[in-house]
Formats: sequence, structure tokens, C-alpha cells
Amino acid sequence: RNEMKRLFICLGAIVGVLFSVQTIFGQTASVSIESLTEQARDTDNDGLYDSLAAEIVLDVKESMLFTLEGSLFAGDTLIAKAYESSSLDNGINTVVLDFEGKQISQSQYDGPYHLSVIVYDQHRQQAAETTKDTLSYRHDEFENQ
Repeated sequence: RNEMKRLFICLGAIVGVLFSVQTIFGQTASVSIESLTEQARDTDNDGLYDSLAAEIVLDVKESMLFTLEGSLFAGDTLIAKAYESSSLDNGINTVVLDFEGKQISQSQYDGPYHLSVIVYDQHRQQAAETTKDTLSYRHDEFENQ
């Protein structure tokens, strides 16, 4: 009978610990990514793209400073990175990451590229992540200078 009582006490402690862990890790994220789109931009109207802009729409649950880190890959090869830090308010926010056309051009890799975006909160904890493949751009469609 005492062993059975000890077993129930141990089981109760385990359930309590598991519930606490679930509560800690089950918290809703401070931000979620609603969409990720990309657009090549020719800002000087010379017929070559100056950048590849990634537009990230975020649903912020808790206002704070967020840092977005974007990586642009051709296969497994990293060809460009972009960063943006912004104080975002509760609700829908849009952040743009600009990948330099010069880096894309000099990589000598054609698309489609693989775009990865990671969102970090003000504590440098990863809060959200998404990926997508871009349209089929040619590296020589981008500015080289």
C-alpha cells in the first residue's frame, strides 16, 4: 500500500513537472509571419535590378524590438544576407529586407534563389522563421556596381 502511495506521488510530481514545462514552452510566440513576397527593384531606371526586396508581413503579439535576418541561397551556396531591426507595435507590420543586386550579380548564380528569413525578439530569441523560393532571376539582370 505504501509503495502504491509513493507511485501515485511520483506520478503526480511527474505530471506537475510536465504541465509546468508545457506551460513554459507552450506560450504563444510574440510574433508570427503572415506572408513573405519578393520583388526585384530597379531604383535608378537603368534596366538592371539594384536589389531583391523581400517583404515580410508580421503579426506582432507583443510590442518590442525585432531583428530580421534574411539569407539568399543558390542551392547550398549563400550569396547575400540582409538585416533589419525595428521596434514593432501590436498588430500587422511590414518589414522589407533588401538584398544588394551587386552581391547577386557577382555570385554568378542564377535563380530561382532560396530565401530564408528568421525573426529574433529583443532578447535575441528566435521568434519565427519562414522560407520560400524566388522567381527565376538571372544574375546578370542585377547591377554589378
